[in-house]
Amino acid sequence: MSSDFHTFAKDHLQDVRLITCILPDDGVDRELMRSLREEEGIEVADSTGCRGQFVSKSSTKISNGSSMKFVQIIVPETQAHRLFKFICEKSKIGRPNGGSVSMGKPICTTPYALPTNMPNEKNN
Repeated sequence: MSSDFHTFAKDHLQDVRLITCILPDDGVDRELMRSLREEEGIEVADSTGCRGQFVSKSSTKISNGSSMKFVQIIVPETQAHRLFKFICEKSKIGRPNGGSVSMGKPICTTPYALPTNMPNEKNN
């Protein structure tokens, strides 16, 4: 490989982890992503609407599913465990039907950063 690639890799690439959340569709995904950006500087995250069903030990009734949010967040490996705890706290995972969070290695990622001076999204 060329020395240009090695220079680019050394300056721009880092080991990362993918944190995946399944959250209720109650706005907590937007609050989480806003907190990650403002408090932790994490900009690589997305939230997608989906349908699913929360399962609990006390539930005996099966529903047709409900609206949920599928959230994916890329974090630096060196901060992954701390940010995992931060995400669990901010997304209120411990509440009833609060969702789930998992962490693993992504298959592939590309370096990404928002342009400087990018305004925060406004609430509707």
